[in-house]
Amino acid sequence: MSNILHSVCVLLCITLSQAAPLEVGFYSNTCPNAESIVESVGCDGSILIDNGADDLERFAAGHLGLGGFGEIESQCPGIVSCADIVAMAARDAIALAGGPVYEVETGRRDRRVSNLNLANDMPDVDDSIDTLISKFVTKGLSPQDLVLLSGAHTIGTTACFFMPRRLYGFNSTSDSDPRISPQFLPELRRMCPKNGDTGARISLDPVTPGRFDSQVMDNIKTGFRRTDLRCATVRRQPDQRGGGFLRRRVSVRRSGSPPPHPTPFATPPIK
Repeated sequence: MSNILHSVCVLLCITLSQAAPLEVGFYSNTCPNAESIVESVGCDGSILIDNGADDLERFAAGHLGLGGFGEIESQCPGIVSCADIVAMAARDAIALAGGPVYEVETGRRDRRVSNLNLANDMPDVDDSIDTLISKFVTKGLSPQDLVLLSGAHTIGTTACFFMPRRLYGFNSTSDSDPRISPQFLPELRRMCPKNGDTGARISLDPVTPGRFDSQVMDNIKTGFRRTDLRCATVRRQPDQRGGGFLRRRVSVRRSGSPPPHPTPFATPPIK
């Protein structure tokens, strides 16, 4: 469950060549336990590919802390594609956390090699909103899909590796990133102390860390996730670009009305 966000993002960035239409239950005859293995262990997409090179995708900075390599391969050698593994892992993690349940069509085919440079095409924490939208559009996803998939930040963890520059010595005028809430800053520094263990894991949602819910909308105000903050502050063409969509959801949370239903989140992963 801790790697759900990586599962979603890696899925978007896998280059596929389809030999046949996708279908639910594609491996029912060739590897009937495939989906149950993924559900019980979890794995992560094309980072599973190991062609003996030194620049494998699993070594990309954004993949630090991922595991579960080789579980399905040991049971069904050469049968289940890495692209399908990550799609199933994302679905199962969402369901286990109380999120929407949806079917995943399988039968994808992987490229033959794993390349670190291709992994760098994943959405990055330092990307501007325009870059994020561009990366999603090239994968056939809309700005609204970008906002919906940001809902994955309601569960899972990240590594302290990504935090020091924002918490200590941010720039010449501010010791910390001013976008981080002053009330939340001490807590972040406690979880990721200066010169501490950069591999330590911290919850993306410290309030309800194991539950797929709308708490992520409140968490945006802390400034913890820069990409969420950028989605929420888009001003130009807000409704077409996704910013207005997210701001409306944030305003619902602030008004005390019932939280937005999470089911629309399932639409982009199914794509």
